[in-house]
Amino acid sequence: MRMLVLGLAALIQPLTAGPSSAEIVHRWSFGSDASDSVGGANGSLEGGATVSDGRVVLDGQNAYVQLPIGRTMERLTNSTFEAWVIWDQMQRAWLRIFDFGTGPGASLYVTPRNGRSDAGSSTNTLRFTITPAGDPNEQQVNTPDRFPVGAETHVALTIDADIDVARLYLNGNLVGTQEGVTLSPADLGNTTNNWLGRSQFGSDPYFAGSISEFRIHNAALTAEQVAQSFQLGADKLVPNPPAVEVADATAADAQPADCCQPQPCCARSRARILGRHGLFGRRRR
Repeated sequence: MRMLVLGLAALIQPLTAGPSSAEIVHRWSFGSDASDSVGGANGSLEGGATVSDGRVVLDGQNAYVQLPIGRTMERLTNSTFEAWVIWDQMQRAWLRIFDFGTGPGASLYVTPRNGRSDAGSSTNTLRFTITPAGDPNEQQVNTPDRFPVGAETHVALTIDADIDVARLYLNGNLVGTQEGVTLSPADLGNTTNNWLGRSQFGSDPYFAGSISEFRIHNAALTAEQVAQSFQLGADKLVPNPPAVEVADATAADAQPADCCQPQPCCARSRARILGRHGLFGRRRR
Protein backbone atom coordinates (compact mmCIF):
# COMPACT_ATOMS: atom_id res chain seq x y z
CA MET A 1 0.00 0.00 0.00
CA ARG A 2 2.85 2.38 0.73
CA MET A 3 4.18 1.72 -2.78
CA LEU A 4 0.75 2.61 -4.18
CA VAL A 5 0.77 5.92 -2.28
CA LEU A 6 4.23 6.80 -3.56
CA GLY A 7 3.32 5.83 -7.09
CA LEU A 8 0.19 7.99 -7.11
CA ALA A 9 2.13 10.93 -5.66
CA ALA A 10 4.67 10.69 -8.47
CA LEU A 11 1.89 10.70 -11.06
CA ILE A 12 -0.02 13.59 -9.49
CA GLN A 13 2.80 16.07 -8.86
CA PRO A 14 3.66 16.94 -12.50
CA LEU A 15 -0.02 17.64 -13.21
CA THR A 16 -0.45 20.49 -10.74
CA ALA A 17 -1.63 23.75 -12.32
CA GLY A 18 -0.80 27.35 -11.60
CA PRO A 19 2.45 29.08 -10.68
CA SER A 20 3.17 27.52 -7.31
CA SER A 21 5.95 28.39 -4.92
CA ALA A 22 7.78 25.25 -6.09
CA GLU A 23 8.29 26.88 -9.50
CA ILE A 24 9.45 30.24 -8.15
CA VAL A 25 13.18 30.44 -7.58
CA HIS A 26 13.27 34.10 -6.50
CA ARG A 27 10.65 36.47 -5.13
CA TRP A 28 11.16 40.09 -4.09
CA SER A 29 8.09 41.68 -2.48
CA PHE A 30 9.72 44.87 -1.14
CA GLY A 31 7.98 44.82 2.21
CA SER A 32 10.75 46.78 3.91
CA ASP A 33 13.82 46.07 1.79
CA ALA A 34 14.93 43.99 -1.21
CA SER A 35 14.89 40.61 0.53
CA ASP A 36 14.27 37.48 -1.54
CA SER A 37 11.74 35.37 0.36
CA VAL A 38 12.28 32.25 -1.77
CA GLY A 39 15.85 31.96 -3.00
CA GLY A 40 17.71 34.06 -0.43
CA ALA A 41 19.22 36.31 -3.12
CA ASN A 42 18.70 39.50 -1.15
CA GLY A 43 19.06 42.56 -3.34
CA SER A 44 20.57 45.93 -2.56
CA LEU A 45 19.02 49.36 -3.04
CA GLU A 46 21.35 51.55 -5.05
CA GLY A 47 21.53 55.17 -6.18
CA GLY A 48 18.87 56.45 -3.83
CA ALA A 49 16.30 53.68 -4.29
CA THR A 50 13.91 53.44 -1.35
CA VAL A 51 11.14 51.15 -0.15
CA SER A 52 7.80 52.65 0.79
CA ASP A 53 4.34 51.08 1.25
CA GLY A 54 5.44 47.74 -0.14
CA ARG A 55 7.09 49.14 -3.26
CA VAL A 56 10.64 49.93 -4.29
CA VAL A 57 10.64 53.50 -5.53
CA LEU A 58 12.97 54.46 -8.39
CA ASP A 59 13.47 58.14 -9.15
CA GLY A 60 14.49 57.92 -12.81
CA GLN A 61 17.81 59.59 -12.03
CA ASN A 62 20.22 57.13 -10.41
CA ALA A 63 18.08 54.66 -8.46
CA TYR A 64 18.02 50.93 -9.19
CA VAL A 65 18.09 47.54 -7.47
CA GLN A 66 20.99 45.09 -7.75
CA LEU A 67 20.04 41.40 -7.55
CA PRO A 68 22.69 38.71 -6.87
CA ILE A 69 21.29 36.11 -9.27
CA GLY A 70 24.23 35.32 -11.55
CA ARG A 71 24.34 31.68 -10.49
CA THR A 72 20.64 31.33 -11.21
CA MET A 73 20.97 32.91 -14.64
CA GLU A 74 23.71 30.57 -15.78
CA ARG A 75 21.49 27.55 -15.08
CA LEU A 76 18.14 28.95 -16.26
CA THR A 77 16.63 27.82 -19.57
CA ASN A 78 12.83 27.54 -19.40
CA SER A 79 11.88 30.61 -17.40
CA THR A 80 9.40 33.32 -16.53
CA PHE A 81 10.11 36.84 -15.30
CA GLU A 82 7.13 38.76 -13.95
CA ALA A 83 6.69 42.11 -12.25
CA TRP A 84 4.03 44.48 -10.98
CA VAL A 85 5.16 48.01 -11.80
CA ILE A 86 3.97 51.58 -12.03
CA TRP A 87 5.67 53.70 -14.68
CA ASP A 88 5.26 57.21 -13.36
CA GLN A 89 5.84 59.22 -16.53
CA MET A 90 6.66 58.92 -20.21
CA GLN A 91 10.45 58.89 -20.62
CA ARG A 92 13.01 58.65 -23.37
CA ALA A 93 13.25 55.28 -25.06
CA TRP A 94 15.35 52.35 -23.84
CA LEU A 95 14.75 52.62 -20.11
CA ARG A 96 14.53 49.22 -18.46
CA ILE A 97 12.11 47.47 -16.16
CA PHE A 98 14.88 44.91 -15.71
CA ASP A 99 18.19 44.22 -17.42
CA PHE A 100 20.34 41.21 -16.50
CA GLY A 101 23.75 40.79 -18.09
CA THR A 102 27.45 41.55 -18.03
CA GLY A 103 27.49 44.74 -20.08
CA PRO A 104 26.07 46.28 -23.26
CA GLY A 105 27.04 43.29 -25.40
CA ALA A 106 25.46 40.57 -23.29
CA SER A 107 22.10 40.99 -21.60
CA LEU A 108 18.46 40.05 -21.26
CA TYR A 109 16.06 42.94 -20.77
CA VAL A 110 12.51 44.22 -20.98
CA THR A 111 11.89 47.86 -21.86
CA PRO A 112 8.50 49.58 -21.75
CA ARG A 113 9.56 51.80 -24.64
CA ASN A 114 11.89 50.76 -27.42
CA GLY A 115 13.30 53.42 -29.71
CA ARG A 116 13.72 51.64 -33.04
CA SER A 117 12.24 53.93 -35.68
CA ASP A 118 12.32 51.06 -38.21
CA ALA A 119 9.99 48.93 -36.08
CA GLY A 120 6.84 50.47 -37.54
CA SER A 121 3.85 50.01 -35.25
CA SER A 122 6.13 48.44 -32.65
CA THR A 123 8.14 51.64 -32.11
CA ASN A 124 7.91 53.11 -28.58
CA THR A 125 6.28 49.94 -27.29
CA LEU A 126 7.05 47.04 -24.96
CA ARG A 127 9.98 44.86 -26.07
CA PHE A 128 12.07 41.93 -24.86
CA THR A 129 15.63 41.42 -26.08
CA ILE A 130 18.31 38.85 -25.36
CA THR A 131 21.82 38.73 -26.80
CA PRO A 132 25.08 37.11 -25.71
CA ALA A 133 27.21 39.03 -28.23
CA GLY A 134 25.96 42.45 -29.31
CA ASP A 135 23.23 43.80 -31.58
CA PRO A 136 23.77 41.46 -34.57
CA ASN A 137 22.94 38.48 -32.37
CA GLU A 138 19.82 39.89 -30.73
CA GLN A 139 16.63 37.88 -30.48
CA GLN A 140 13.49 39.82 -29.62
CA VAL A 141 9.80 39.85 -28.92
CA ASN A 142 8.18 43.03 -30.22
CA THR A 143 4.64 44.16 -29.49
CA PRO A 144 2.29 46.86 -30.80
CA ASP A 145 1.19 47.64 -27.25
CA ARG A 146 2.25 50.79 -25.46
CA PHE A 147 3.05 50.37 -21.80
CA PRO A 148 0.55 52.10 -19.49
CA VAL A 149 1.69 55.21 -17.62
CA GLY A 150 0.54 55.98 -14.08
CA ALA A 151 -1.23 52.68 -13.39
CA GLU A 152 -0.05 49.45 -11.79
CA THR A 153 0.70 47.01 -14.59
CA HIS A 154 1.57 43.34 -14.57
CA VAL A 155 4.21 42.39 -17.14
CA ALA A 156 5.46 38.87 -17.76
CA LEU A 157 8.09 37.38 -20.04
CA THR A 158 8.13 33.64 -20.68
CA ILE A 159 10.92 31.75 -22.42
CA ASP A 160 10.13 28.20 -23.50
CA ALA A 161 13.51 26.78 -24.43
CA ASP A 162 11.99 23.40 -25.27
CA ILE A 163 10.18 24.80 -28.30
CA ASP A 164 12.21 28.01 -28.87
CA VAL A 165 9.34 30.44 -28.22
CA ALA A 166 9.27 33.61 -26.12
CA ARG A 167 6.14 35.54 -25.15
CA LEU A 168 5.25 38.87 -23.55
CA TYR A 169 2.11 39.54 -21.52
CA LEU A 170 0.51 42.72 -20.21
CA ASN A 171 -2.09 42.48 -17.45
CA GLY A 172 -2.62 38.80 -18.15
CA ASN A 173 -3.05 39.22 -21.91
CA LEU A 174 -0.66 37.84 -24.51
CA VAL A 175 0.67 40.79 -26.54
CA GLY A 176 3.71 39.36 -28.31
CA THR A 177 5.00 35.98 -29.45
CA GLN A 178 8.24 35.15 -31.24
CA GLU A 179 9.21 31.73 -32.52
CA GLY A 180 12.82 30.80 -33.17
CA VAL A 181 14.11 32.27 -29.90
CA THR A 182 16.96 29.83 -29.35
CA LEU A 183 18.67 31.85 -26.61
CA SER A 184 17.87 31.52 -22.92
CA PRO A 185 19.31 33.08 -19.73
CA ALA A 186 21.88 30.28 -19.48
CA ASP A 187 23.50 31.53 -22.70
CA LEU A 188 24.57 34.67 -20.82
CA GLY A 189 26.51 32.73 -18.19
CA ASN A 190 27.02 34.03 -14.68
CA THR A 191 25.68 37.57 -15.05
CA THR A 192 27.04 40.30 -12.79
CA ASN A 193 24.86 43.32 -13.61
CA ASN A 194 21.39 42.17 -12.62
CA TRP A 195 19.39 45.34 -12.34
CA LEU A 196 15.83 46.48 -11.83
CA GLY A 197 15.34 49.94 -13.32
CA ARG A 198 18.77 50.35 -14.94
CA SER A 199 20.16 49.59 -18.42
CA GLN A 200 23.50 48.04 -19.31
CA PHE A 201 23.99 51.11 -21.54
CA GLY A 202 25.08 54.17 -19.57
CA SER A 203 23.29 56.59 -21.91
CA ASP A 204 19.85 55.03 -21.40
CA PRO A 205 17.50 56.59 -18.85
CA TYR A 206 16.82 55.02 -15.48
CA PHE A 207 13.29 53.81 -14.82
CA ALA A 208 11.03 56.36 -13.09
CA GLY A 209 8.38 54.55 -11.11
CA SER A 210 7.99 51.75 -8.61
CA ILE A 211 7.89 47.96 -8.42
CA SER A 212 5.81 46.10 -5.85
CA GLU A 213 6.80 42.54 -6.79
CA PHE A 214 9.37 40.80 -8.98
CA ARG A 215 9.52 37.03 -9.50
CA ILE A 216 11.65 34.57 -11.42
CA HIS A 217 10.30 31.11 -12.21
CA ASN A 218 12.23 28.10 -13.47
CA ALA A 219 9.46 27.27 -15.94
CA ALA A 220 7.71 28.95 -18.85
CA LEU A 221 4.27 29.67 -17.42
CA THR A 222 1.30 29.01 -19.65
CA ALA A 223 -1.09 31.77 -20.77
CA GLU A 224 -3.60 30.50 -18.21
CA GLN A 225 -1.05 30.60 -15.41
CA VAL A 226 0.01 34.15 -16.29
CA ALA A 227 -3.63 35.25 -16.32
CA GLN A 228 -4.19 33.63 -12.91
CA SER A 229 -1.14 35.35 -11.49
CA PHE A 230 -2.33 38.73 -12.77
CA GLN A 231 -5.81 38.23 -11.36
CA LEU A 232 -4.50 37.35 -7.90
CA GLY A 233 -2.11 40.29 -7.83
CA ALA A 234 1.31 40.90 -6.39
CA ASP A 235 0.64 39.67 -2.86
CA LYS A 236 -0.66 36.18 -3.63
CA LEU A 237 0.51 33.04 -5.37
CA VAL A 238 -1.77 30.74 -7.32
CA PRO A 239 -2.36 27.88 -4.87
CA ASN A 240 -1.53 24.28 -5.64
CA PRO A 241 -4.56 22.02 -6.19
CA PRO A 242 -5.62 20.05 -3.09
CA ALA A 243 -3.56 16.92 -2.51
CA VAL A 244 -5.18 13.60 -3.31
CA GLU A 245 -5.36 11.59 -0.11
CA VAL A 246 -4.74 7.86 -0.38
CA ALA A 247 -5.22 5.85 2.80
CA ASP A 248 -2.15 4.00 4.07
CA ALA A 249 -4.21 0.97 5.04
CA THR A 250 -3.16 -2.49 6.13
CA ALA A 251 -4.32 -5.55 4.25
CA ALA A 252 -6.87 -6.24 6.97
CA ASP A 253 -8.62 -2.89 7.02
CA ALA A 254 -8.25 -2.23 3.27
CA GLN A 255 -10.34 -5.19 2.11
CA PRO A 256 -14.17 -5.17 2.04
CA ALA A 257 -16.04 -7.15 4.67
CA ASP A 258 -17.13 -9.79 2.16
CA CYS A 259 -13.60 -10.44 0.94
CA CYS A 260 -12.53 -14.01 1.46
CA GLN A 261 -9.19 -14.00 -0.39
CA PRO A 262 -7.12 -11.01 0.88
CA GLN A 263 -4.77 -10.28 -1.99
CA PRO A 264 -7.03 -10.78 -5.07
CA CYS A 265 -9.97 -9.18 -3.33
CA CYS A 266 -7.96 -6.09 -2.36
CA ALA A 267 -6.71 -5.78 -5.90
CA ARG A 268 -10.29 -5.94 -7.22
CA SER A 269 -11.36 -3.36 -4.64
CA ARG A 270 -8.62 -0.90 -5.70
CA ALA A 271 -9.52 -1.47 -9.35
CA ARG A 272 -13.16 -0.64 -8.63
CA ILE A 273 -12.20 2.53 -6.78
CA LEU A 274 -9.89 3.84 -9.51
CA GLY A 275 -12.18 2.69 -12.31
CA ARG A 276 -15.24 4.37 -10.81
CA HIS A 277 -13.69 7.68 -9.84
CA GLY A 278 -10.60 8.06 -11.98
CA LEU A 279 -7.21 9.00 -10.61
CA PHE A 280 -8.40 12.37 -9.25
CA GLY A 281 -11.74 11.25 -7.79
CA ARG A 282 -14.09 11.67 -10.76
CA ARG A 283 -15.11 9.64 -13.79
CA ARG A 284 -12.84 10.04 -16.80
CA ARG A 285 -14.50 10.76 -20.17
